[in-house]
Amino acid sequence: MKKEGRQRFQMRPENEARLARIKKISWILRWLCKAFLVLCVFGFLKSARFLATSRCQISGVVHCIYIQSFNGVTYNVSDLTGRDRVVLSVILTLSWGVIFNCGYQLHRLLDNYSRGEVFTTESAGQIRNWGIACVLWGVLDLGWTLMPHMIVNARNEQPGGGLRCP
Repeated sequence: MKKEGRQRFQMRPENEARLARIKKISWILRWLCKAFLVLCVFGFLKSARFLATSRCQISGVVHCIYIQSFNGVTYNVSDLTGRDRVVLSVILTLSWGVIFNCGYQLHRLLDNYSRGEVFTTESAGQIRNWGIACVLWGVLDLGWTLMPHMIVNARNEQPGGGLRCP
């Protein structure tokens, strides 16, 4: 006796209606995820450009870019050294990559749902991948919190010395 592919089971009419709603909502949310992914790419490119090319221009009005961390330390990007910019760019790249990955994993999950594949092993795996991406996003938020300390430690010339504000 051979089994041919997946077996189709008959659903109750109310479950068919729910599945149709899930498909429709998932399709709409997938397009929102696509817009989110495009915004992530533009956000990364814009912030990388500002980080790489920021210089204070004083022509009557001061135009500077400031980064304020979660613990209240504010940095003028044009005052950062090359090493500081490398630390900041690594954290920036990792953060945007993790945010993009989180949106991408959600997009893939909603793709499964829009095809009606709600309770499948592939959808369960996508939920797991999306959860891991969200946890990584939280870990990178910690990196943004610790970023001022990494920059201050990179500037600290005394080994074993205390933290100094720039």
